[in-house]
Amino acid sequence: PLRDRILETSLDLIASRGIAATSVQDIADACECSKATVLYHFSHKEHLIDEALNPALQAIGALLGEVQQRGLDSLDAKFSFTEALVEVLIHHRRAIHTVITHPYLVDSIPALEQAHTLMAGLAELVSDHT
Repeated sequence: PLRDRILETSLDLIASRGIAATSVQDIADACECSKATVLYHFSHKEHLIDEALNPALQAIGALLGEVQQRGLDSLDAKFSFTEALVEVLIHHRRAIHTVITHPYLVDSIPALEQAHTLMAGLAELVSDHT
């Protein structure tokens, strides 16, 4: 569907150009639709970014929750965590790139704030088990 194509295109453009350098019009042009169509699905650019980053944040949150329950006490648990983390990072590489390269927008885009909270949780988890 068009909504999914808008999300995928926004991730591509934002990962390659950056958030500030990517406009809603750029996304619309790349999707071959109107700006009004993009804004019909997403009320503003920050909403679009939140929705585009959401699958990656859900995956990281699920991984974090699973590891917090299971722990990282055994070598097998550490290897499993590492493999799962790498899979998430690879699968969601455009979203992860966006999160890492835009920390200065954490106050204006809720998904980036959530991402930084998740990253802090992962860092604490790893620190507690190393």
